[in-house]
Amino acid sequence: MTGRSSNRSAKVSAQYKERTLEGVYRSHVGRGRKGGISKHQLAQFGQDPQLQAVLRHIVKGGVEQSRVADSFQVQQQSLLSQSECARLLAQDAQLGGRFKRWPCILLACDFTKHKPTLTLMNGGWLVMDQNVRSVTDGQLFAQRKKVQTATDERMVLRLECLALGELQQEQKPLNEVLELDVRQVLLEMNLSLDADGAKEALLQLGLWTAKDQDSGKAQFWMPAVLSAAKNYIQSLKQMNSLASVNDERVDLRHLPCICVDGQRVSFRDDGIGLRSRASTGRRCFPEASKWEILIHIADVSDIYVPKDEATSILREAAASRGISRYDLPTGPIHLLPPLVLQALSLRSNKANRCVTIWVYVDERDGRLLDAGVERSLVAAPYEYSFKEASRLMEEKATINLSNSLDGSIDGKTRAILLVTERILTAWSQARQNRSTAARKREERMTSKETDFHPENMFDDGRDGFVRTRAHRLVDSALDLYSYAAAALLRRAEAPIPRAQGAGADRGGRVATSPLRRFLDGEAQRQLLAVCCEFGDKLSAKECSEAGILSNERRNKVNNVRSVRQKRSLK
Repeated sequence: MTGRSSNRSAKVSAQYKERTLEGVYRSHVGRGRKGGISKHQLAQFGQDPQLQAVLRHIVKGGVEQSRVADSFQVQQQSLLSQSECARLLAQDAQLGGRFKRWPCILLACDFTKHKPTLTLMNGGWLVMDQNVRSVTDGQLFAQRKKVQTATDERMVLRLECLALGELQQEQKPLNEVLELDVRQVLLEMNLSLDADGAKEALLQLGLWTAKDQDSGKAQFWMPAVLSAAKNYIQSLKQMNSLASVNDERVDLRHLPCICVDGQRVSFRDDGIGLRSRASTGRRCFPEASKWEILIHIADVSDIYVPKDEATSILREAAASRGISRYDLPTGPIHLLPPLVLQALSLRSNKANRCVTIWVYVDERDGRLLDAGVERSLVAAPYEYSFKEASRLMEEKATINLSNSLDGSIDGKTRAILLVTERILTAWSQARQNRSTAARKREERMTSKETDFHPENMFDDGRDGFVRTRAHRLVDSALDLYSYAAAALLRRAEAPIPRAQGAGADRGGRVATSPLRRFLDGEAQRQLLAVCCEFGDKLSAKECSEAGILSNERRNKVNNVRSVRQKRSLK
């Protein structure tokens, strides 16, 4: 029995173990404070030192020792063996502030009887108050200067946000709004409670690197991650130089690719195009449509299907961030080092590796007739902002797509955008008629939209949420990509990596933003494994754990209101 438990516990992830310990902590913290003996009542029981020691022991343990945990209680809430639970409790007491060893205490010893008796009060692991825990967590992290717990990871992310100016516009002093453990880290290291102190703390901890001579800026990554990024870029250059860029991909470089995104976007991860259905050899219904829509998403399989140490380190870095954050005043926190994101993104000076979903829609009623996935090689895209693309679409001129494809770049773009818009509009309307989730999502999007749209308004959300024609087109294209991807995975009876609360019933997307969300990279990996037989498939357990990990990481980054949200509340 013990052997089976040990084998089973060896397969349990670190995230599962962390959630188990946190669950035990939450079930005990704050209990037993009322209905028992208070510290002020101890004196009325006499001044005997031994009695006082026993009573103080009882007070700390709470009513019926409700503030004391042990390995058996942890085992009851997990798949772990009792010995593994005991090891986890001891490790947590050493590295963090949740549990403190609560020793046994001698209550009575009687040697007068024929058989001497010894009475002990059992000990265990005392659950610390939340404030005490936070202070201890911060002190221990600052002392060892090494990330070893989930709490350490959260503190690092919060220090990064502070260093990048998240709280610089708060009306209250920083010592009042900073989390207690983050504040304790800075105090323990004798640093100021501000952005400069946070930067210096990250540098001393070795979690940021010193200023680069070329850029003059501190790098927001550990040296090992930056080294892995450079190694990956070098291997990518070597692969391209060996003319192996095709890599058994479908070559779509003869077809135009259009990228429409915000004015300030740094890394483009999606594009659209059209392909004649007749040219594919698949069955065509001319009365339904002559075109397939091509939706291209940047291929990140190098990172999510690791081939060497460098890509494994980069995947772990993406997992530790979970999500990019762009609303910080002095710069974003990216999912991966910018050098890697630049290499993976769609760029106008090279052919691009993508995961393309092609869709064949009946323009008469919006039905999805056919869809599939291709590992593709896509032409250098034509790049437009939302504002430029909308203006192009609204020009008053008749368009013939076949003729326009031989014309100017703007002419090709306008023709592709208008035909794509026509097909996507038919699909979106049909989907909203069938799906309650799609209707509710459209209602949420409409309620967020800014009413006032000045000409000089930025189109990337920093001046308010706007949906121009180009915004709606791209939004519908990504919805269709996600819908088709999920349908293909369901058809193959394969599990889908999803975050809690972001399922199909909420309009959550699948695999559309792998440069910004770790979970989308995992979903793309599953899509390639199932539909293109590239890489290993994820099990249901692995998909579930990816979703849980994604939620945990996102919460660690976003556990304080963003600057943009604060402005909107003023």
